[in-house]
Amino acid sequence: MNRAGKAIWVATLAFAFVVSALAVVPARAGTESVTLYGGMSTGWGFTSASQSNPGPTITVNQGDTVVLALHSVDPATTTHNWFIDYNNNLAADPGEPKSTDFSGTTAGSFTFTASRVGTFTYRCAYHPTTMTGVIVIRAPPTFELYGDGIRGWGEQNTTTGITKPGPTLVVNVSQSVTIEVHSADGMLHSWFIDLNNDNLQQASEPHSNDTASSTRYTFTVSLAPGTYTYRCQYHPTMMFGSITVRSSGGGGGGTTIDTTTLTIGGIIIVVAIVAIVAAVVLRRKKP
Repeated sequence: MNRAGKAIWVATLAFAFVVSALAVVPARAGTESVTLYGGMSTGWGFTSASQSNPGPTITVNQGDTVVLALHSVDPATTTHNWFIDYNNNLAADPGEPKSTDFSGTTAGSFTFTASRVGTFTYRCAYHPTTMTGVIVIRAPPTFELYGDGIRGWGEQNTTTGITKPGPTLVVNVSQSVTIEVHSADGMLHSWFIDLNNDNLQQASEPHSNDTASSTRYTFTVSLAPGTYTYRCQYHPTMMFGSITVRSSGGGGGGTTIDTTTLTIGGIIIVVAIVAIVAAVVLRRKKP
């Protein structure tokens, strides 16, 4: 192979490496960011001009990482914080998510994992009756799917509700998920995630029992973040859809990977590699 050929081969290899690296990096999800403005007599609001008591309802899923940006509309001498009052006793107790203090001159930030399912009151511990709101932490999802051997999957057993492909299901890593499978045509069906995309239900792949009526299947998501295909083992090419697994976010800072930045960075790297290789080839061709 001549020098020019080797240069092209190296550049191609580098390009493939960068592209493959970009492809396997998942964007983090399962993070809910909320901005709140608080006032001791005006309550809470998503903006400084929309405060009320009770304030706005915050709705998240169990396992979500919740990132709060906290601001005060009161003078700098007034101190606030934010906490979830699980037992509704107007005080921030051990075990209840609670932010550090913030004021009009020092904004606050607080990150926690929504771990307890239910509807609770959030408050400011310094003004627990005038700065309140509701936070709803929803239970893990239940998906109700109707299967038809000809029409596909659907969330509703109607003429237009069952389609090919079926609805996209979105779940989080480590989440407990329930799939309720109904036979819409009286035929035998199952639901499984086709991990290797071979149209065959394997014992190691998440799967429900077979049913000609209804069955309920609950499993804990242990798959890597990404998009997979679910199918019926008896009608794998007619009954299929996508299930997207998102990262649960975890605790701590909840850093988000910006895939746009990664893509731009990858392009810059590829261009730089190609430019260097081209320069070397041209230099070696000179007499």
